[in-house]
Amino acid sequence: MTAKQYLIHCVSCALHGRKAILSDDIRLDSFYALCEKHHVAPMVYDALEGVASAAQLHPFEQSRNKAIARTAIQQNESALLSGIFQTQGIKAVHFKGDNISRLYPSPEMRVSSDIDFLIDAKQRDNVKAVMEQQGYQTMHFKDSDVDVYYKLPVLNVEIHTCLFEDHGFNGYFDDYLKRAVMCGEGFRFSQADFYIYAVAHFYKHYNASGCGIRFLIDHYLLGRAVADADLQVNDELEKIGLLDFKMKMDTIAQKWFADVYAPAAMDDFEGYILASGIYGTTEGNIQNKKAKLTKKYGKRSAAFIYCLKRLFPTYRQLCTPFPVLRRYPFLLPFVWIFRWGKGLTKIKKIAHEIKLLLKKEKYQKDI
Repeated sequence: MTAKQYLIHCVSCALHGRKAILSDDIRLDSFYALCEKHHVAPMVYDALEGVASAAQLHPFEQSRNKAIARTAIQQNESALLSGIFQTQGIKAVHFKGDNISRLYPSPEMRVSSDIDFLIDAKQRDNVKAVMEQQGYQTMHFKDSDVDVYYKLPVLNVEIHTCLFEDHGFNGYFDDYLKRAVMCGEGFRFSQADFYIYAVAHFYKHYNASGCGIRFLIDHYLLGRAVADADLQVNDELEKIGLLDFKMKMDTIAQKWFADVYAPAAMDDFEGYILASGIYGTTEGNIQNKKAKLTKKYGKRSAAFIYCLKRLFPTYRQLCTPFPVLRRYPFLLPFVWIFRWGKGLTKIKKIAHEIKLLLKKEKYQKDI
């Protein structure tokens, strides 16, 4: 059993409340690094507790304890902010990790780096006032579709004004804010609406830089919750071209998590997920962009077009790192020149990117 196969085995056991089989082929010190790469060490601890020695599990236990503390802080803060937003007349919708962690056997198994809310863009100034009154430091404001706030020790809050930038998926999600309803302590999407969003979010990461096993765990648990509620989502996913992707990921999720995983041959999709880490890799991002350009312009032109796009990013791409462009768009050529000069100090990084660009693809990722 390889380390990646053993990772699937441990996660599957944790999801079903079983203990993993201790493998003589796996060194737990190096295995821990793989678990951290995919952000599943707290889950794996549950599967290995009582199976491996306390010394072997020490880093896993530390990761689990940090996850418990972080989860408690985030849940309390999320409820607090939601209540304050309501009193101020701000419709702020809980989504992303806050919705998904509730489906895990215990919420600390899935730690989120952020607390995420979706709001109407007209409320940004009001939200900023609330956040700063609560002691948050404004990290980013109106320089993209996401405003970011931070407060010690671990609170990072992202306030989204849309679910997908550039009006992705033909505007399908543009009216999602209106569809959210009050549920418990705050506004949330219906199970079906959130599932459709989660599939689209999964695809976005998969198709950009790649994404690891935790996205597939989320997909498995969300799919099971939707099935339990007897909700039909396939017709909606077909409208936005994601039904084939959803069904392919269903197949892998069932193979990995429906029962205790037994080592088996992996196809290219499985290999791509396990090679990607939690949010993908630089290599995956470059290879995916190259693959899209190859389809559009042909194999001979793909690398050249890629370099042109890197040298001359669009106005919208540069508005986030250079917010001055929003006020003075005519400065775009000067920003290009500034970036070229800055690039001269990063020759090694540029050389590495070119090396990855010219590298032969390892996995076939197309659905």
